[in-house]
Amino acid sequence: MSKAAFIVVLVFVVLCVGCESQQDSNLDANKNLVRRFVEISNAAEWDRLAEIVAHDFQRHSTATAGPPVRSLDDFIALQKSFLAAFPDQRVRLDNMIAEGDFVAIRATYSGTQTGPMGNLPATGEFVDGPFIAFFRLGSGKIEELWVEWDNVAMLTQLGLSPGMRQDDADAKRKQLAVKFLHGIYTGDSSVVDKIAAPDIVVSYPIFGEVFKLPAIRGREAVRDFAAGFGKRWVDAVVTVRHVMADGDAVVLIWEFQARSTNPDNLGETKYSRKAWGGVTIYRFNEADQIILELGEESTPGPLARVPAAFDEK
Repeated sequence: MSKAAFIVVLVFVVLCVGCESQQDSNLDANKNLVRRFVEISNAAEWDRLAEIVAHDFQRHSTATAGPPVRSLDDFIALQKSFLAAFPDQRVRLDNMIAEGDFVAIRATYSGTQTGPMGNLPATGEFVDGPFIAFFRLGSGKIEELWVEWDNVAMLTQLGLSPGMRQDDADAKRKQLAVKFLHGIYTGDSSVVDKIAAPDIVVSYPIFGEVFKLPAIRGREAVRDFAAGFGKRWVDAVVTVRHVMADGDAVVLIWEFQARSTNPDNLGETKYSRKAWGGVTIYRFNEADQIILELGEESTPGPLARVPAAFDEK
């Protein structure tokens, strides 16, 4: 090989090595940017995200309901909502691969759900699950993110699995409806906080006469109603005769007996015993909280009027 040819080959090799070295340096820089992103997020130092995340940052995820994330401000608001539900949340990086302007990670999310998450109540349960994410970088900042995880697996850990069989879901809601009816009619107001949605609505025809309103709205009002009912009627016996469930609705046919502590103008005497019955429809939200109780009462109750209609077949 001539001296001139050798020099040409040497220059070519040096240039190639230099290009590869520069490329490796860029990929390492991108990886480090993603590491900083995770560190800042774990520390909840949201103001620092502007150092490494573009102002018009976009986040994409089919696993997250809600409005799209189309800015850094949107992303910070979303992260704050996650932190409110999981105050001890943390992301652990497991694997990272970089190519061009993209960085892919496999990571693990963990935390304890001590706050509500959308319509889902706090469970106090700890979750620990994998997810994958792809970051697109440009001009030294993170410009776009795609992130996905297994929602069914996560909700199962929280005891809120949407994968529950319909028969199981119906059975659970039947139990909750019976427990709620029994609690209300025996004056146990604790069932309201445990089972009722914050915006629950309860309506019976007698409410118009007693409260001058067609319905009672909200947990506090229903809690007060239950407590007052328990003082008005003592030694209560609630008997649920039939329970039917269909989707988010449960229907109860029931009977009630109790002694009155406050005679009204219907000829009752103090501590006289009275009985009636009714039909009540409950509707549940996705978190298995009661959002509606709609009932009809009568004296005698449905079973007393036409008992043969409810005979077991």
